[in-house]
Amino acid sequence: SLKRQALPPAGTPDSASPAGAEAALVAQNRKADSSKLKSIGGAILNYSDLNLSFPVSGRQARFFDDQGHPKLSWRVHILPYLDQQPLFEQFKLDEPWDSPNNKPLLEKMPAVFRSMGDPNNSNTTRFVMPTGKDAICNGLAGRSMQDVVDGIGATILVLQVGVEKAVPWTQPVDVEFDVNAPFAGIGRIPETGLAVLFPDGSSLRISPTTPPDVFKALITPAGKERLSPAQISAAILR
Repeated sequence: SLKRQALPPAGTPDSASPAGAEAALVAQNRKADSSKLKSIGGAILNYSDLNLSFPVSGRQARFFDDQGHPKLSWRVHILPYLDQQPLFEQFKLDEPWDSPNNKPLLEKMPAVFRSMGDPNNSNTTRFVMPTGKDAICNGLAGRSMQDVVDGIGATILVLQVGVEKAVPWTQPVDVEFDVNAPFAGIGRIPETGLAVLFPDGSSLRISPTTPPDVFKALITPAGKERLSPAQISAAILR
């Protein structure tokens, strides 16, 4: 006898249809970007365990310019923890990112820093740290895990900004965070949410409808805001 084929629930896109194929691709890209974020997070945490700070550790003065800013991005400094030791050894860590030696290495960006859908030959990344005096990255020597007093599961360590906010991966710049306009620097947030990474290693997506004050609380590592479990749950897309 013939078995009756189960029909998908009403409103579910057929994977064979154009809409279904697009939805499947979006889901696939989201999963891949989340996997990359987790790899980056694992590298940052391994770096932190060894250096007792997030990158870039301030223990080696030659890594910084006269104003105390790193010469190369944190992304360069975590290369050994991403199985990229040969590439790491090509950098001169005591020279700026655009020195004659370092600038050509822009073209060797590892795929882990490239968001799904970006050109395969791109040398800019959308994976950045929130930067500013109230953010986890202050543009100087890296903070430590002990600075995250608001909780490692409630503070954003890395996030994926919009295409228009991508930065050269070796340049020590990220996205400036403004406490008065928390979403201002990250570009357009897709309906599928803002991909973020927390210091506990979890990768989640923040809803585009998240209130600015809640997002601000998730950015600041020591703002001492008290978010309720309901507020955090409402901000996270499942």
